[in-house]
Amino acid sequence: MTTSSLANLVTDVAIVLASLAIFFAIGQVFVAKKLLQNYSLTNLDARTAARVVELTFSLVFSLSCGLFELVILEIGDALDRDLRWYCWKGFIGLMILLVVCVTPYLQAYLICRNWGGE
Repeated sequence: MTTSSLANLVTDVAIVLASLAIFFAIGQVFVAKKLLQNYSLTNLDARTAARVVELTFSLVFSLSCGLFELVILEIGDALDRDLRWYCWKGFIGLMILLVVCVTPYLQAYLICRNWGGE
């Protein structure tokens, strides 16, 4: 691997990570401003649960936007081909983990925790 190709790979990885960070921040702002704006959480457990939900939503949103970005990058043949392939595999694997395992577990946990009422 030459120095210029290594520099290009580092630049491409930085672009992907920066876009994921931007998408994650957008998800955080959306949850805070639109979804949780009318909730005043005084209980520490409720605040912690809301934070976990916020982080999970933001991560799923970030990965979803990242997949859409990868579609655009595939069409435009931008970034390194191997990097795009690894990103596809990683993003889809994480999405499956989050959507199939983590989100249902969190829902079941929150339902069971709040079962007794407040």
